[in-house]
Amino acid sequence: ALTGVDSCVACPAGTWTDEFEATACKICPAGKWSHSSGERLESSCVSCSGSSCLAEGSAQVTIEVRGLQYQQRNSTEQADLRATFARDIAAAAGVDASLVVDLM
Repeated sequence: ALTGVDSCVACPAGTWTDEFEATACKICPAGKWSHSSGERLESSCVSCSGSSCLAEGSAQVTIEVRGLQYQQRNSTEQADLRATFARDIAAAAGVDASLVVDLM
């Protein structure tokens, strides 16, 4: 389960919860994926394969940082930002930073 949320939020794609005002989300079973956030039923997790499916125990997160102007930064600054994001996301999730992948 994804935990650590202080208040009720919609579960991200790849997860679901059947609890009202939940602060934890349940991860879809291996080989299944929910394509929308806020899913309330495990049956929302449908069969998937290849790049449309994450490994068991994984979650995909989209983060928008408004005004960051990422593309205007040089490659070293972009790499530093990705490393910082990975480190902070990993710390919040309680996992090693090497497990946070595919940051753009």
